[in-house]
Amino acid sequence: MKKFNMLAVLTIILFLVSTHAQAKWWIFGQSQDEISIPYLYINNISYEEGGDEITLYREYLDSGNIEIRGKASVKKGSIGSVQISTDGQETWQKAELSKDGAFVYKFRPEPEKKYELYIKALNTSGKSNDFKETRKFVTVSDQDIKGAVIETLNRLTEAYMSENPRAFMENVSDDFAGDFTILDRAIRKDFTNFDNIDLRFTLTGMATGAKGGV
Repeated sequence: MKKFNMLAVLTIILFLVSTHAQAKWWIFGQSQDEISIPYLYINNISYEEGGDEITLYREYLDSGNIEIRGKASVKKGSIGSVQISTDGQETWQKAELSKDGAFVYKFRPEPEKKYELYIKALNTSGKSNDFKETRKFVTVSDQDIKGAVIETLNRLTEAYMSENPRAFMENVSDDFAGDFTILDRAIRKDFTNFDNIDLRFTLTGMATGAKGGV
């Protein structure tokens, strides 16, 4: 039997990744008096990701803020203002607006509170996009996501080195993008071909998705 030593950055983290990005270009309110929002992001996550809800982690918020940024456009005239509601249209706050329609709005959220967002772009005549299309629920989690990832990676590593396929597969995310059967067969083949497995990992960075996936 061959001795198998692995000293590398773990690509095993891919087992935890849930890929939600879609190849779309979502334009809010395109048919509403030619007022549209060609792009819209929340803390560098595309607004279209994750369906109706987005989960952010407090430890990854820039200065503890949620940042909404995008660009509004109109075919005739110009954008007069962009307003943001975080409480289901009960109140509206003006975003910082540039002449080209680019806008930014920041607010400091409370952990575990769900915010109901709407984005309204108005031209100088007071006409707006169909802002109801921009409805999105956003929650900021207080979970130590980095600690949770390291804990899961430790369990995966321990299961692999002890050649326990069942324990290994129990720690693979339900959102694993690959084929579970192929993965199970692959690790069992490793256990057959190698002994004295020494597996170590280094976590160099993380990225989160709209639904809280890592």
